[in-house]
Amino acid sequence: MRKFGIAALAAVALMFSPPATADPSIVEQDTVHQVLIGAPDAPVKVLFGRHAAIYLLDRNDPNFAAWLAILQQAHDQGSQVRFAYDVYGPRLTRIEPAP
Repeated sequence: MRKFGIAALAAVALMFSPPATADPSIVEQDTVHQVLIGAPDAPVKVLFGRHAAIYLLDRNDPNFAAWLAILQQAHDQGSQVRFAYDVYGPRLTRIEPAP
């Protein structure tokens, strides 16, 4: 009976424990291979050196101008950036110069 009580208590604790939260974005570091600025209403396409995907920088993002400047400077200098992206898209969610 005691084993059943411990098992029941453990089950109740698991049911009411907060779910583990995971950051939905992935952080990478790479050189900027190309920045493709197309139509004014389309996202900017970004290609990185070692990543096969084409990443999208949304023009409606509040950080758009700052992130675009960081990307262009890194491209011109051949330096690396750290970037995060939402797997769906893949839409860029953070851009910063690499340390």
